Amino acid sequence: MSKGKIVAVIGAPRSGKSFLVNKLAETLDFYPFLEGQGDVFPDFIENDIKNNQNSLRRILWFRNKQIDHFLEAIDLQESKSGILLDTFWIDYQMYVDVLLEGYDKSVAQEMAQIDLKSLQWPDIILYLKNNEAGTRKFIELGGRDFDTGNFYKDIIVPLQEKYERVFDLVPSTTTLITLDRSEMDFENKEDIIKLIKKMDL
Repeated sequence: MSKGKIVAVIGAPRSGKSFLVNKLAETLDFYPFLEGQGDVFPDFIENDIKNNQNSLRRILWFRNKQIDHFLEAIDLQESKSGILLDTFWIDYQMYVDVLLEGYDKSVAQEMAQIDLKSLQWPDIILYLKNNEAGTRKFIELGGRDFDTGNFYKDIIVPLQEKYERVFDLVPSTTTLITLDRSEMDFENKEDIIKLIKKMDL
């Protein structure tokens, strides 16, 4: 049996990452890792996001979760047809410049550089980019009371800019596919099939 592919789904919040991971897992019989437990985070993380506090703690929590899942995915490559990750270790790095300042930012940037040098990349990255209308739609559907206010302009836009700058670092061994979330319906089986063809598994 050949090694299973590691496929990471990334993008700013409320772009449909977890939903796509679940849909692809069902269709491809890949093993899924979700960012939270069923897209639910610990109370202290939800409170930190809602109140915009403890940014470094938030970043560290997501960083540890993402790296833990990635290392587990590597261990499972020999026994699974493929693995799907709802975010991977590059994601936490997008939040460092957006959420931190001063010494907290400097320390987190050093950590991010160490991770960039020492961790391998997934085989395929699916980047979901969403517009303001699409983001608001998923905020309403998701029911998270901490994704409100000027969430799109204050958080989503800066994060999407960060993602697109860091893509220059993606190695040639990794396939990067950018998806316009506003033009895709992951409930539509045809859209899922088109995406799988793009992935060339």
